[in-house]
Amino acid sequence: MNGNALFHAVGLVIATLVLLPLPLLILTGHAPAWVRTRVVEPRWLALAMIGFWLPSLFNAVPRILNAGTGVVVACSLLGALLGLVGIAFFLRVAWATAQATRTGRTGRTGRRR
Repeated sequence: MNGNALFHAVGLVIATLVLLPLPLLILTGHAPAWVRTRVVEPRWLALAMIGFWLPSLFNAVPRILNAGTGVVVACSLLGALLGLVGIAFFLRVAWATAQATRTGRTGRTGRRR
């Protein structure tokens, strides 16, 4: 009913390997220098990227587990909502970075507070 579970599992693994390492580095305080200098609020960027990853999780897991149609639809809707939250976080990052550029403020340096 939900297609090949291996197909969805491989897709989830690829999405995880592509989308998750950078946000986890940022949230643990090990952000690359290019992120710290170009983005004013790197944590919002990390949350946005996790928001882009969550739809793949919520779409793949019910299909891998061969859940019923109602569960698949509910998880797909929840994934779409979480994707929209990711977009909102990304817009927040873009707005803050644009404001900082206009006022002359730059991103954080390597120093921690």
